[in-house]
Amino acid sequence: MMGKRLHSTSRFRETGSMYSSNAFEAQTSDLYFRKIFRKLHVSIIICFSYVFRMQRTFPLDFLKEKGGRRGALFMLAFLPIFVSCDITKRVPEGKYLLYNTKLELDTKEVNKSAMKSYIQQRPNDPRISLRVYNLMKGDTSRWLVRKTGTPPVLYDDKLTTQSVKNIEMEMANRGFLNATAKASTDTSGKKITVTYRIVSNEPYRIREYDIGINDDRIDSLLERRKRRNRSEIKPGDIFAMDKLETERSKVSRLLRNAGYYASTEDNLHYLADTNRMPRRVDLTMVLADSIPPEMYRIRRVDIVSGYDPVAKIPFKKKDSLDYYGLHILYDSTHFIRPSVLRKNVLMQRGDI
Repeated sequence: MMGKRLHSTSRFRETGSMYSSNAFEAQTSDLYFRKIFRKLHVSIIICFSYVFRMQRTFPLDFLKEKGGRRGALFMLAFLPIFVSCDITKRVPEGKYLLYNTKLELDTKEVNKSAMKSYIQQRPNDPRISLRVYNLMKGDTSRWLVRKTGTPPVLYDDKLTTQSVKNIEMEMANRGFLNATAKASTDTSGKKITVTYRIVSNEPYRIREYDIGINDDRIDSLLERRKRRNRSEIKPGDIFAMDKLETERSKVSRLLRNAGYYASTEDNLHYLADTNRMPRRVDLTMVLADSIPPEMYRIRRVDIVSGYDPVAKIPFKKKDSLDYYGLHILYDSTHFIRPSVLRKNVLMQRGDI
C-alpha cells in the first residue's frame, strides 16, 4: 500500500499539480481513516446481526449457567475481533473451506428449498461459530468453544459427487426422469463455493390410471372411489413417487375398513407403461400376487357386563348368555339388561 502511494505521489508531482505533497498526504490520510470508520461501522452492524442470529440459534438459558454471563460479556466485547478474523485460519494447506453452496433450478414445479436438503455438505452456519472456534484455537476444553464453536467444514469432492447423484435420483422420484445435475466450484484463496445446476427437462405425466385387481368387490369399491374423485392420481399429473405412495396408503386403509383386514401397502403394486406415448405413463394398480385378500367378518361379540377397569377388581363370572349374536358375561349383579346392550352395541355377528 505504501509503495503504491509513493509512486502515485511522485507521478502527481510530475504532472505539475498545484497541490503540494503535504496536502496530498493529508488527503490520503483522510481517505484512509474514512475507510477504517466505514469498516468499523459495517462491523458493528454485522455484530448486531450475529447477536440476533445467535439468539435464535442458541437458547439464552446458558446465561443462567455458571460462567455463562461472563462468557457472554466476553463474546459481545470481542465480537468485532470475531468478525474481522480470518475464517480460513484453521484450514490445512491443500484444503478448502466450504464457504457457500448454491442451487440453480430451471423449473417452478419442484420446491427449490426441498432439493437443497439433498446436498450432503453445508457451510458453517452461523459463521460466528467458526470464528469462535478459530479464535480459541479449537480448544474444546473452553466453555465458549463447547457452546458456540464449530470446526471448519472442509470441502469434500466425494460428497459433492454423492450430492449430484442424490439430486438426480430425487428429481426422478418427482417425475423428472430425464433431469440432470452438475456441480461447479469457484475458489478464492482457501474458500470454495459449490454451485449445483439442475436441468429438469420435460417431466413424465400420467395419461391413464386403471385398477387391475381380479376381484369384483375390490374392483367395484375402487372404481366407485375414482368416480367420486377421491383418488390421489389423476390424468395429467406428474408421475411422482410420493403421490403414488399416498394413493397406495389410502387404498390399503380403505380395503382394511371394508373387511380386507390382511391388506397392506406391500400387497399393492403399480404397472407403468411408457411405450405408447413419449413421456406419458399408463398406470395400473395391481395386487402383488394373483390371490385377492380374504374378507373378514365378525363371528362373535363378547360383552363383559359389570366389569370396572378403574376399580382393578378381578371380574368373577357368575353367568353367561347368548342373545342375538351377543355373548354376554355377567357377574353376580347382572348390571345391564340384554335388550339394552343389543340396542347400544353397534357391532353385530356377520358384520364386516
